Amino acid sequence: MSPNIPQVYIIYREVTGKPATEVEFIERLKHFSSSALLRVCSGLNMVLTQWVEGYDEKSHARLVRTFFHPPLANALLATGRPVFHRHQLLFVAQEALRHCEVTHQSPVTLPEAKEAGILLLMGSELLASLPVKRSIASEELARRISSILPDMETNGPSTYHRKMARSLAMSTRFADQLHGTKNHFDIRKLFREATQLDLETFYALLFGCFSRFLNLEEIKASLNLTDYAVGRDYFRKCASIRSEDLNNFFAYMSADAANFSAEVRTKNPHRNEFTILRNKPLFDDGGLYRPLDLSMLADKMESGVFWSVNGQVEPKKRDQFHAFWGEVFERYASWLIGSSVDGEVNKFFPNPRYSKKDLEVCDGIVLSGTSAILIEYKGSTFTANGKYGGDASVLDAELKKKFVGTVAARKGVRQLADAIDKLFGRNAHDQLSGIDLAKIENVIPVLLTRDDIGSAFNSSAYLNFQFQELIRGTDFTRTVSPLSAVSVDDFERLAPYLVDVSLHDILMARLNGDKDLVFPFWLGDNTVLSKLESRPSALLTAEIEKLGEICRVRLGLPDDASAPEGPSR
Repeated sequence: MSPNIPQVYIIYREVTGKPATEVEFIERLKHFSSSALLRVCSGLNMVLTQWVEGYDEKSHARLVRTFFHPPLANALLATGRPVFHRHQLLFVAQEALRHCEVTHQSPVTLPEAKEAGILLLMGSELLASLPVKRSIASEELARRISSILPDMETNGPSTYHRKMARSLAMSTRFADQLHGTKNHFDIRKLFREATQLDLETFYALLFGCFSRFLNLEEIKASLNLTDYAVGRDYFRKCASIRSEDLNNFFAYMSADAANFSAEVRTKNPHRNEFTILRNKPLFDDGGLYRPLDLSMLADKMESGVFWSVNGQVEPKKRDQFHAFWGEVFERYASWLIGSSVDGEVNKFFPNPRYSKKDLEVCDGIVLSGTSAILIEYKGSTFTANGKYGGDASVLDAELKKKFVGTVAARKGVRQLADAIDKLFGRNAHDQLSGIDLAKIENVIPVLLTRDDIGSAFNSSAYLNFQFQELIRGTDFTRTVSPLSAVSVDDFERLAPYLVDVSLHDILMARLNGDKDLVFPFWLGDNTVLSKLESRPSALLTAEIEKLGEICRVRLGLPDDASAPEGPSR
Protein backbone atom coordinates (compact mmCIF):
# COMPACT_ATOMS: atom_id res chain seq x y z
CA MET A 1 0.00 0.00 0.00
CA SER A 2 1.68 3.21 -1.13
CA PRO A 3 1.63 6.06 1.38
CA ASN A 4 0.75 8.42 -1.47
CA ILE A 5 -2.16 6.47 -2.97
CA PRO A 6 -5.48 6.39 -1.08
CA GLN A 7 -6.73 2.87 -0.41
CA VAL A 8 -10.34 1.69 -0.30
CA TYR A 9 -10.77 -0.30 2.91
CA ILE A 10 -12.72 -3.55 3.08
CA ILE A 11 -16.23 -3.42 4.51
CA TYR A 12 -18.56 -5.97 6.07
CA ARG A 13 -20.83 -6.62 3.09
CA GLU A 14 -17.87 -7.66 0.92
CA VAL A 15 -17.12 -10.42 3.40
CA THR A 16 -20.64 -11.57 4.29
CA GLY A 17 -22.65 -10.63 1.21
CA LYS A 18 -25.12 -8.64 3.28
CA PRO A 19 -25.05 -5.00 4.45
CA ALA A 20 -24.18 -4.03 7.99
CA THR A 21 -27.02 -2.45 9.92
CA GLU A 22 -26.67 -0.09 12.82
CA VAL A 23 -28.96 -2.29 14.93
CA GLU A 24 -26.81 -5.39 14.41
CA PHE A 25 -23.62 -3.39 14.93
CA ILE A 26 -24.84 -2.09 18.31
CA GLU A 27 -26.00 -5.56 19.31
CA ARG A 28 -22.56 -7.02 18.60
CA LEU A 29 -20.91 -4.02 20.23
CA LYS A 30 -22.69 -4.70 23.50
CA HIS A 31 -20.97 -8.09 23.80
CA PHE A 32 -17.95 -6.12 25.03
CA SER A 33 -17.31 -3.61 27.78
CA SER A 34 -16.24 -0.15 26.68
CA SER A 35 -12.94 -0.60 28.55
CA ALA A 36 -12.17 -3.81 26.67
CA LEU A 37 -12.85 -2.23 23.28
CA LEU A 38 -10.87 0.91 24.09
CA ARG A 39 -7.98 -1.34 25.06
CA VAL A 40 -8.26 -3.29 21.81
CA CYS A 41 -8.66 -0.21 19.58
CA SER A 42 -5.74 1.55 21.27
CA GLY A 43 -3.53 -1.51 20.85
CA LEU A 44 -4.43 -2.01 17.20
CA ASN A 45 -3.82 1.67 16.49
CA MET A 46 -0.37 1.39 18.07
CA VAL A 47 0.46 -1.71 16.01
CA LEU A 48 -0.51 0.07 12.78
CA THR A 49 1.57 3.15 13.65
CA GLN A 50 4.92 3.98 12.06
CA TRP A 51 7.24 6.90 12.73
CA VAL A 52 7.71 7.26 8.97
CA GLU A 53 4.83 8.12 6.68
CA GLY A 54 3.00 5.19 5.17
CA TYR A 55 1.15 2.07 6.20
CA ASP A 56 2.69 -0.81 8.15
CA GLU A 57 1.68 -3.69 5.88
CA LYS A 58 3.58 -6.34 7.84
CA SER A 59 1.86 -5.46 11.11
CA HIS A 60 -1.48 -5.16 9.32
CA ALA A 61 -1.11 -8.70 7.96
CA ARG A 62 -0.34 -10.02 11.43
CA LEU A 63 -3.45 -8.34 12.84
CA VAL A 64 -5.65 -9.78 10.09
CA ARG A 65 -4.41 -13.28 10.92
CA THR A 66 -5.11 -12.66 14.61
CA PHE A 67 -8.63 -11.28 14.21
CA PHE A 68 -9.97 -13.61 11.51
CA HIS A 69 -10.00 -17.36 10.95
CA PRO A 70 -7.32 -18.54 8.45
CA PRO A 71 -9.48 -18.93 5.30
CA LEU A 72 -11.04 -15.48 5.72
CA ALA A 73 -7.72 -13.92 6.72
CA ASN A 74 -6.07 -15.26 3.56
CA ALA A 75 -8.91 -13.94 1.40
CA LEU A 76 -8.75 -10.51 3.03
CA LEU A 77 -4.98 -10.24 2.61
CA ALA A 78 -5.23 -11.32 -1.03
CA THR A 79 -7.17 -8.14 -1.83
CA GLY A 80 -4.18 -5.97 -0.90
CA ARG A 81 -6.58 -3.55 0.76
CA PRO A 82 -6.68 -2.42 4.40
CA VAL A 83 -8.96 -4.17 6.87
CA PHE A 84 -7.98 -2.07 9.89
CA HIS A 85 -7.49 1.69 9.83
CA ARG A 86 -7.41 4.58 12.31
CA HIS A 87 -10.80 6.07 11.39
CA GLN A 88 -12.48 2.71 11.96
CA LEU A 89 -10.74 2.19 15.31
CA LEU A 90 -11.67 5.63 16.64
CA PHE A 91 -15.27 5.18 15.47
CA VAL A 92 -15.64 1.79 17.16
CA ALA A 93 -14.01 3.13 20.35
CA GLN A 94 -16.42 6.07 20.49
CA GLU A 95 -19.47 3.91 19.71
CA ALA A 96 -18.42 1.54 22.50
CA LEU A 97 -18.46 4.51 24.89
CA ARG A 98 -21.91 5.42 23.60
CA HIS A 99 -23.49 1.96 23.92
CA CYS A 100 -21.46 -0.44 26.07
CA GLU A 101 -21.27 -1.14 29.79
CA VAL A 102 -18.22 0.38 31.48
CA THR A 103 -17.77 -1.91 34.50
CA HIS A 104 -16.32 -5.05 32.91
CA GLN A 105 -12.49 -4.87 32.98
CA SER A 106 -11.22 -8.35 32.00
CA PRO A 107 -8.77 -8.52 29.07
CA VAL A 108 -9.97 -9.52 25.61
CA THR A 109 -9.30 -13.16 24.79
CA LEU A 110 -8.55 -14.63 21.38
CA PRO A 111 -12.11 -15.93 20.69
CA GLU A 112 -13.42 -12.43 21.44
CA ALA A 113 -10.82 -11.02 19.07
CA LYS A 114 -12.42 -12.99 16.22
CA GLU A 115 -15.77 -11.44 17.10
CA ALA A 116 -14.14 -7.99 17.30
CA GLY A 117 -12.74 -8.43 13.78
CA ILE A 118 -16.24 -8.74 12.32
CA LEU A 119 -17.36 -5.81 14.45
CA LEU A 120 -14.59 -3.63 13.04
CA LEU A 121 -15.57 -4.53 9.47
CA MET A 122 -19.12 -3.45 10.28
CA GLY A 123 -17.77 -0.18 11.64
CA SER A 124 -15.97 0.50 8.35
CA GLU A 125 -19.19 -0.03 6.41
CA LEU A 126 -21.21 2.30 8.62
CA LEU A 127 -18.58 4.97 8.01
CA ALA A 128 -18.69 4.46 4.25
CA SER A 129 -22.17 5.91 3.60
CA LEU A 130 -22.04 9.04 1.42
CA PRO A 131 -24.20 12.19 1.80
CA VAL A 132 -26.70 13.01 -0.94
CA LYS A 133 -25.47 15.04 -3.91
CA ARG A 134 -26.33 18.76 -3.97
CA SER A 135 -27.67 20.87 -6.83
CA ILE A 136 -25.90 24.09 -5.77
CA ALA A 137 -22.33 24.01 -7.14
CA SER A 138 -20.52 25.24 -4.03
CA GLU A 139 -22.57 22.93 -1.77
CA GLU A 140 -21.79 19.96 -4.01
CA LEU A 141 -18.07 20.72 -3.76
CA ALA A 142 -18.45 21.10 0.01
CA ARG A 143 -20.23 17.73 0.07
CA ARG A 144 -17.30 16.12 -1.74
CA ILE A 145 -14.91 17.62 0.82
CA SER A 146 -16.95 16.45 3.81
CA SER A 147 -17.55 12.97 2.37
CA ILE A 148 -13.87 12.03 2.63
CA LEU A 149 -12.41 14.61 5.03
CA PRO A 150 -12.81 12.49 8.21
CA ASP A 151 -11.05 9.57 6.52
CA MET A 152 -8.22 11.79 5.31
CA GLU A 153 -7.68 13.39 8.71
CA THR A 154 -7.60 10.08 10.57
CA ASN A 155 -6.08 7.77 7.94
CA GLY A 156 -3.75 10.26 6.27
CA PRO A 157 0.03 10.22 6.80
CA SER A 158 0.94 10.80 10.44
CA THR A 159 3.01 13.92 10.98
CA TYR A 160 3.90 13.81 14.65
CA HIS A 161 7.14 15.75 14.45
CA ARG A 162 5.81 18.52 12.21
CA LYS A 163 2.83 19.11 14.51
CA MET A 164 5.01 19.25 17.61
CA ALA A 165 7.62 21.51 16.03
CA ARG A 166 4.95 23.90 14.75
CA SER A 167 3.26 24.09 18.13
CA LEU A 168 6.49 24.91 19.94
CA ALA A 169 7.41 27.63 17.47
CA MET A 170 3.95 29.22 17.41
CA SER A 171 3.19 29.09 21.15
CA THR A 172 6.56 30.39 22.28
CA ARG A 173 8.71 32.26 19.78
CA PHE A 174 6.05 33.80 17.53
CA ALA A 175 3.47 34.40 20.25
CA ASP A 176 6.19 36.13 22.28
CA GLN A 177 7.02 38.42 19.34
CA LEU A 178 3.59 40.00 19.73
CA HIS A 179 4.20 40.96 23.35
CA GLY A 180 3.22 44.58 23.89
CA THR A 181 0.80 44.74 20.95
CA LYS A 182 -2.87 45.50 21.57
CA ASN A 183 -3.97 41.99 20.56
CA HIS A 184 -1.38 40.15 22.64
CA PHE A 185 -2.47 37.30 24.92
CA ASP A 186 -0.12 35.79 27.50
CA ILE A 187 -0.23 32.15 26.37
CA ARG A 188 1.87 30.84 29.26
CA LYS A 189 -0.22 32.56 31.93
CA LEU A 190 -3.56 31.55 30.46
CA PHE A 191 -2.46 27.96 29.86
CA ARG A 192 -1.26 27.69 33.44
CA GLU A 193 -4.61 28.98 34.71
CA ALA A 194 -6.46 26.43 32.57
CA THR A 195 -4.36 23.35 33.36
CA GLN A 196 -2.27 24.13 36.48
CA LEU A 197 0.75 23.27 34.31
CA ASP A 198 3.57 25.48 33.08
CA LEU A 199 3.61 25.42 29.28
CA GLU A 200 7.17 24.07 29.10
CA THR A 201 6.38 21.40 31.71
CA PHE A 202 3.41 20.31 29.60
CA TYR A 203 5.64 20.13 26.52
CA ALA A 204 8.25 18.13 28.43
CA LEU A 205 5.77 15.58 29.79
CA LEU A 206 4.02 15.18 26.45
CA PHE A 207 7.33 14.78 24.62
CA GLY A 208 8.33 12.33 27.34
CA CYS A 209 5.17 10.30 26.67
CA PHE A 210 6.16 10.09 23.03
CA SER A 211 9.60 8.82 23.96
CA ARG A 212 7.88 5.90 25.68
CA PHE A 213 6.82 4.67 22.25
CA LEU A 214 9.96 5.37 20.22
CA ASN A 215 10.85 1.68 19.92
CA LEU A 216 7.66 0.73 18.15
CA GLU A 217 8.96 -2.53 16.70
CA GLU A 218 9.73 -3.88 20.16
CA ILE A 219 6.30 -2.81 21.44
CA LYS A 220 4.51 -4.36 18.46
CA ALA A 221 6.23 -7.69 19.12
CA SER A 222 5.10 -7.73 22.75
CA LEU A 223 2.09 -9.66 24.04
CA ASN A 224 2.19 -7.68 27.30
CA LEU A 225 -0.54 -5.02 27.21
CA THR A 226 1.37 -2.82 29.67
CA ASP A 227 3.94 -2.22 26.93
CA TYR A 228 1.29 -0.35 24.94
CA ALA A 229 0.79 2.24 27.68
CA VAL A 230 2.65 4.86 29.70
CA GLY A 231 2.31 5.33 33.45
CA ARG A 232 3.54 7.60 36.20
CA ASP A 233 6.32 5.11 36.89
CA TYR A 234 7.88 6.00 33.54
CA PHE A 235 8.83 9.40 34.99
CA ARG A 236 10.05 8.07 38.34
CA LYS A 237 13.67 9.19 37.82
CA CYS A 238 12.80 12.66 36.53
CA ALA A 239 14.28 14.77 39.31
CA SER A 240 12.55 18.03 38.42
CA ILE A 241 8.99 16.79 38.03
CA ARG A 242 6.73 17.00 41.05
CA SER A 243 4.00 14.49 41.77
CA GLU A 244 1.55 17.37 41.49
CA ASP A 245 2.71 18.09 37.93
CA LEU A 246 2.20 14.45 36.93
CA ASN A 247 -1.26 14.41 38.48
CA ASN A 248 -2.25 17.60 36.66
CA PHE A 249 -0.79 16.36 33.38
CA PHE A 250 -2.61 13.05 33.35
CA ALA A 251 -5.82 14.67 34.58
CA TYR A 252 -5.59 17.10 31.64
CA MET A 253 -4.66 14.45 29.07
CA SER A 254 -6.76 11.44 30.01
CA ALA A 255 -10.14 10.04 31.03
CA ASP A 256 -11.28 6.60 32.12
CA ALA A 257 -14.05 4.70 30.36
CA ALA A 258 -16.75 5.94 32.74
CA ASN A 259 -15.90 9.62 32.22
CA PHE A 260 -15.46 9.19 28.48
CA SER A 261 -18.81 7.41 28.28
CA ALA A 262 -20.64 10.07 30.27
CA GLU A 263 -19.38 12.81 27.97
CA VAL A 264 -20.13 10.89 24.76
CA ARG A 265 -23.66 10.14 25.92
CA THR A 266 -24.23 13.74 26.99
CA LYS A 267 -22.84 15.42 23.87
CA ASN A 268 -23.87 12.68 21.40
CA PRO A 269 -21.24 13.56 18.76
CA HIS A 270 -21.63 12.76 15.06
CA ARG A 271 -20.06 9.44 14.12
CA ASN A 272 -17.19 11.25 12.37
CA GLU A 273 -16.53 13.74 15.16
CA PHE A 274 -13.87 12.68 17.67
CA THR A 275 -13.47 15.95 19.57
CA ILE A 276 -14.05 14.19 22.90
CA LEU A 277 -11.25 11.71 22.17
CA ARG A 278 -9.00 14.49 20.86
CA ASN A 279 -9.49 16.47 24.06
CA LYS A 280 -8.34 13.48 26.15
CA PRO A 281 -6.08 11.43 23.85
CA LEU A 282 -5.01 9.03 26.64
CA PHE A 283 -7.33 6.31 27.94
CA ASP A 284 -6.86 5.85 31.70
CA ASP A 285 -6.94 2.07 31.99
CA GLY A 286 -6.57 1.65 35.74
CA GLY A 287 -3.51 3.91 36.00
CA LEU A 288 -2.00 2.83 32.68
CA TYR A 289 -2.48 5.52 30.04
CA ARG A 290 -3.06 4.17 26.55
CA PRO A 291 -2.86 6.50 23.51
CA LEU A 292 -6.08 6.23 21.54
CA ASP A 293 -4.14 7.55 18.54
CA LEU A 294 -0.55 8.83 18.50
CA SER A 295 -1.42 11.51 15.95
CA MET A 296 -4.06 12.88 18.34
CA LEU A 297 -1.45 12.85 21.09
CA ALA A 298 0.88 14.95 18.93
CA ASP A 299 -1.95 17.25 17.88
CA LYS A 300 -2.67 17.98 21.55
CA MET A 301 0.57 19.93 21.66
CA GLU A 302 -1.00 22.56 19.40
CA SER A 303 -4.76 22.15 19.70
CA GLY A 304 -4.55 21.62 23.45
CA VAL A 305 -2.75 24.91 23.95
CA PHE A 306 -5.12 26.82 21.66
CA TRP A 307 -8.38 25.48 23.11
CA SER A 308 -7.21 25.61 26.73
CA VAL A 309 -6.25 29.26 26.34
CA ASN A 310 -9.44 29.96 24.37
CA GLY A 311 -11.45 28.62 27.29
CA GLN A 312 -9.72 31.02 29.68
CA VAL A 313 -10.39 34.08 27.53
CA GLU A 314 -13.52 36.10 28.30
CA PRO A 315 -16.21 35.29 25.70
CA LYS A 316 -16.33 38.92 24.53
CA LYS A 317 -12.57 38.79 23.78
CA ARG A 318 -12.47 35.46 21.96
CA ASP A 319 -12.66 37.01 18.50
CA GLN A 320 -9.67 39.11 19.49
CA PHE A 321 -7.83 35.99 20.66
CA HIS A 322 -8.57 34.22 17.37
CA ALA A 323 -7.20 37.25 15.53
CA PHE A 324 -4.08 37.09 17.70
CA TRP A 325 -3.62 33.38 16.94
CA GLY A 326 -4.08 34.13 13.25
CA GLU A 327 -1.27 36.69 13.44
CA VAL A 328 0.93 34.17 15.26
CA PHE A 329 0.30 31.74 12.39
CA GLU A 330 1.11 34.42 9.82
CA ARG A 331 4.47 35.03 11.45
CA TYR A 332 5.17 31.32 11.56
CA ALA A 333 4.24 30.84 7.90
CA SER A 334 6.40 33.77 6.77
CA TRP A 335 9.32 32.39 8.77
CA LEU A 336 8.81 28.94 7.26
CA ILE A 337 8.84 30.25 3.69
CA GLY A 338 11.46 32.97 4.16
CA SER A 339 13.91 30.63 5.90
CA SER A 340 13.47 27.94 3.24
CA VAL A 341 13.98 29.83 -0.05
CA ASP A 342 17.42 30.57 -1.49
CA GLY A 343 16.76 34.09 -2.82
CA GLU A 344 17.60 33.04 -6.37
CA VAL A 345 15.43 30.14 -7.53
CA ASN A 346 12.69 31.43 -5.23
CA LYS A 347 12.59 34.96 -3.78
CA PHE A 348 10.23 35.65 -0.89
CA PHE A 349 8.71 39.01 0.07
CA PRO A 350 6.66 39.01 3.29
CA ASN A 351 3.79 41.48 3.70
CA PRO A 352 4.30 43.26 0.33
CA ARG A 353 2.73 46.71 0.09
CA TYR A 354 1.45 48.97 -2.68
CA SER A 355 3.88 51.78 -3.45
CA LYS A 356 1.30 54.58 -3.43
CA LYS A 357 -1.28 53.65 -0.80
CA ASP A 358 1.11 51.80 1.56
CA LEU A 359 -1.51 49.08 2.06
CA GLU A 360 -0.72 45.38 2.32
CA VAL A 361 -1.20 43.47 -0.92
CA CYS A 362 -1.28 39.95 0.54
CA ASP A 363 0.57 38.00 3.20
CA GLY A 364 3.48 37.03 0.98
CA ILE A 365 4.78 36.90 -2.59
CA VAL A 366 7.26 34.42 -4.03
CA LEU A 367 8.92 35.33 -7.32
CA SER A 368 9.90 32.10 -9.05
CA GLY A 369 10.99 32.11 -12.67
CA THR A 370 8.46 34.16 -14.59
CA SER A 371 5.72 33.60 -12.01
CA ALA A 372 4.53 35.71 -9.12
CA ILE A 373 2.98 33.49 -6.47
CA LEU A 374 0.62 35.48 -4.24
CA ILE A 375 -0.04 33.80 -0.90
CA GLU A 376 -2.66 34.38 1.76
CA TYR A 377 -2.34 32.62 5.13
CA LYS A 378 -5.48 31.56 6.95
CA GLY A 379 -5.21 30.49 10.57
CA SER A 380 -8.96 29.94 10.97
CA THR A 381 -10.22 27.08 13.12
CA PHE A 382 -13.22 25.18 11.79
CA THR A 383 -16.08 23.94 13.91
CA ALA A 384 -16.58 20.20 14.43
CA ASN A 385 -20.13 20.56 13.14
CA GLY A 386 -18.91 22.12 9.91
CA LYS A 387 -16.21 19.54 9.24
CA TYR A 388 -17.83 16.37 10.54
CA GLY A 389 -21.55 17.05 10.88
CA GLY A 390 -22.37 15.68 7.43
CA ASP A 391 -24.36 18.75 6.28
CA ALA A 392 -22.76 20.18 3.15
CA SER A 393 -24.62 23.48 3.48
CA VAL A 394 -23.07 24.06 6.92
CA LEU A 395 -19.54 23.40 5.64
CA ASP A 396 -20.21 25.52 2.55
CA ALA A 397 -21.29 28.46 4.72
CA GLU A 398 -18.26 28.10 6.99
CA LEU A 399 -15.82 27.86 4.09
CA LYS A 400 -17.30 31.02 2.57
CA LYS A 401 -17.18 32.86 5.88
CA LYS A 402 -13.59 31.96 6.76
CA PHE A 403 -11.88 31.56 3.40
CA VAL A 404 -13.84 33.83 1.03
CA GLY A 405 -15.58 36.53 3.04
CA THR A 406 -17.70 39.38 1.73
CA VAL A 407 -17.07 42.69 -0.02
CA ALA A 408 -17.07 44.40 3.37
CA ALA A 409 -15.03 41.71 5.14
CA ARG A 410 -12.69 40.15 2.60
CA LYS A 411 -11.00 36.84 3.41
CA GLY A 412 -8.31 34.79 1.68
CA VAL A 413 -9.83 34.02 -1.73
CA ARG A 414 -11.41 37.44 -2.11
CA GLN A 415 -8.20 39.13 -0.92
CA LEU A 416 -6.19 37.30 -3.58
CA ALA A 417 -8.70 38.15 -6.32
CA ASP A 418 -8.65 41.81 -5.29
CA ALA A 419 -4.83 41.97 -5.19
CA ILE A 420 -4.46 40.35 -8.61
CA ASP A 421 -7.01 42.75 -10.09
CA LYS A 422 -5.23 45.79 -8.64
CA LEU A 423 -1.81 44.64 -9.87
CA PHE A 424 -2.59 42.88 -13.13
CA GLY A 425 -6.05 43.99 -14.25
CA ARG A 426 -6.23 45.71 -17.63
CA ASN A 427 -6.85 49.09 -15.95
CA ALA A 428 -4.57 48.50 -12.97
CA HIS A 429 -2.45 51.41 -11.78
CA ASP A 430 -1.03 49.98 -8.56
CA GLN A 431 2.58 48.90 -8.21
CA LEU A 432 4.50 47.09 -5.51
CA SER A 433 6.99 48.79 -3.25
CA GLY A 434 10.43 47.26 -3.76
CA ILE A 435 9.30 44.40 -6.04
CA ASP A 436 9.82 44.46 -9.81
CA LEU A 437 7.03 42.65 -11.67
CA ALA A 438 8.15 43.63 -15.17
CA LYS A 439 9.29 40.11 -16.15
CA ILE A 440 6.30 38.34 -14.64
CA GLU A 441 4.23 36.37 -17.16
CA ASN A 442 2.06 34.28 -14.85
CA VAL A 443 0.30 34.82 -11.51
CA ILE A 444 -0.45 31.88 -9.20
CA PRO A 445 -2.73 32.45 -6.19
CA VAL A 446 -2.18 30.16 -3.18
CA LEU A 447 -4.18 29.85 0.04
CA LEU A 448 -2.09 28.41 2.90
CA THR A 449 -4.25 27.10 5.75
CA ARG A 450 -3.40 26.16 9.31
CA ASP A 451 -6.32 23.73 9.33
CA ASP A 452 -5.76 20.42 7.53
CA ILE A 453 -8.87 21.14 5.48
CA GLY A 454 -6.56 22.98 3.07
CA SER A 455 -5.23 19.65 1.86
CA ALA A 456 -8.49 17.72 1.82
CA PHE A 457 -9.77 16.19 -1.39
CA ASN A 458 -11.62 18.86 -3.42
CA SER A 459 -10.59 21.78 -1.17
CA SER A 460 -8.61 23.37 -4.00
CA ALA A 461 -11.51 22.70 -6.38
CA TYR A 462 -13.92 24.44 -3.99
CA LEU A 463 -11.73 27.49 -3.36
CA ASN A 464 -10.77 27.82 -7.02
CA PHE A 465 -14.49 27.72 -7.92
CA GLN A 466 -15.02 30.70 -5.61
CA PHE A 467 -11.95 32.44 -7.05
CA GLN A 468 -13.10 31.97 -10.66
CA GLU A 469 -16.51 33.38 -9.77
CA LEU A 470 -14.84 36.50 -8.35
CA ILE A 471 -12.59 37.15 -11.37
CA ARG A 472 -15.17 36.22 -13.99
CA GLY A 473 -15.21 38.87 -16.75
CA THR A 474 -12.00 40.56 -15.58
CA ASP A 475 -9.35 41.19 -18.24
CA PHE A 476 -5.77 40.63 -17.02
CA THR A 477 -2.42 41.64 -18.46
CA ARG A 478 -0.83 38.38 -17.29
CA THR A 479 -1.96 34.77 -17.28
CA VAL A 480 -3.76 34.03 -14.01
CA SER A 481 -3.56 30.39 -12.95
CA PRO A 482 -6.22 28.57 -10.92
CA LEU A 483 -6.04 28.99 -7.16
CA SER A 484 -4.35 26.24 -5.17
CA ALA A 485 -5.03 25.46 -1.51
CA VAL A 486 -2.45 23.75 0.69
CA SER A 487 -2.33 23.06 4.40
CA VAL A 488 0.65 24.21 6.43
CA ASP A 489 1.45 20.58 7.21
CA ASP A 490 1.87 19.80 3.51
CA PHE A 491 3.80 23.04 2.98
CA GLU A 492 6.17 22.10 5.82
CA ARG A 493 6.89 18.90 3.93
CA LEU A 494 7.54 20.95 0.78
CA ALA A 495 9.67 23.68 2.37
CA PRO A 496 13.07 21.87 2.39
CA TYR A 497 13.01 21.71 -1.42
CA LEU A 498 12.53 25.45 -1.97
CA VAL A 499 16.25 26.09 -1.64
CA ASP A 500 16.85 24.64 -5.10
CA VAL A 501 13.51 23.66 -6.68
CA SER A 502 11.30 26.25 -8.36
CA LEU A 503 7.97 26.77 -6.62
CA HIS A 504 6.65 27.85 -10.02
CA ASP A 505 7.58 24.43 -11.45
CA ILE A 506 6.01 22.58 -8.51
CA LEU A 507 2.72 24.48 -8.64
CA MET A 508 2.42 24.36 -12.43
CA ALA A 509 3.09 20.61 -12.37
CA ARG A 510 0.31 20.30 -9.83
CA LEU A 511 -2.11 22.32 -11.95
CA ASN A 512 -1.20 20.39 -15.10
CA GLY A 513 -1.38 16.98 -13.44
CA ASP A 514 -4.68 17.58 -11.65
CA LYS A 515 -6.64 20.05 -13.76
CA ASP A 516 -9.81 19.60 -11.72
CA LEU A 517 -7.87 20.22 -8.46
CA VAL A 518 -9.41 17.19 -6.79
CA PHE A 519 -6.36 15.76 -5.05
CA PRO A 520 -4.49 16.98 -1.97
CA PHE A 521 -1.12 18.60 -2.64
CA TRP A 522 1.04 15.47 -2.26
CA LEU A 523 -1.38 12.97 -3.79
CA GLY A 524 -1.95 14.41 -7.25
CA ASP A 525 0.03 13.59 -10.37
CA ASN A 526 2.99 15.99 -10.02
CA THR A 527 5.95 15.36 -12.32
CA VAL A 528 8.24 17.56 -10.21
CA LEU A 529 7.41 16.21 -6.75
CA SER A 530 7.51 12.61 -7.97
CA LYS A 531 11.21 12.96 -8.83
CA LEU A 532 12.29 14.42 -5.48
CA GLU A 533 14.07 12.29 -2.92
CA SER A 534 12.94 12.51 0.69
CA ARG A 535 14.43 15.56 2.38
CA PRO A 536 13.99 16.44 6.08
CA SER A 537 13.32 19.98 7.21
CA ALA A 538 16.32 21.48 8.98
CA LEU A 539 14.02 24.18 10.40
CA LEU A 540 11.61 21.76 12.04
CA THR A 541 14.39 19.41 13.12
CA ALA A 542 15.91 22.33 15.02
CA GLU A 543 12.55 22.96 16.75
CA ILE A 544 12.34 19.29 17.77
CA GLU A 545 15.86 19.56 19.19
CA LYS A 546 14.69 22.56 21.23
CA LEU A 547 11.77 20.47 22.43
CA GLY A 548 14.17 17.73 23.45
CA GLU A 549 16.23 20.24 25.43
CA ILE A 550 13.08 21.56 27.15
CA CYS A 551 12.25 17.97 28.02
CA ARG A 552 15.72 17.34 29.43
CA VAL A 553 15.80 20.51 31.54
CA ARG A 554 12.20 20.42 32.78
CA LEU A 555 12.33 16.75 33.70
CA GLY A 556 15.76 17.01 35.30
CA LEU A 557 17.49 14.49 33.05
CA PRO A 558 21.28 14.11 32.61
CA ASP A 559 22.96 16.20 29.91
CA ASP A 560 23.34 13.19 27.62
CA ALA A 561 19.70 12.11 27.96
CA SER A 562 16.76 13.16 25.82
CA ALA A 563 13.94 11.14 27.38
CA PRO A 564 12.90 9.61 30.68
CA GLU A 565 14.15 6.19 31.66
CA GLY A 566 11.46 3.57 31.22
CA PRO A 567 10.18 1.29 33.95
CA SER A 568 12.13 -1.79 34.85
CA ARG A 569 10.84 -5.04 33.37
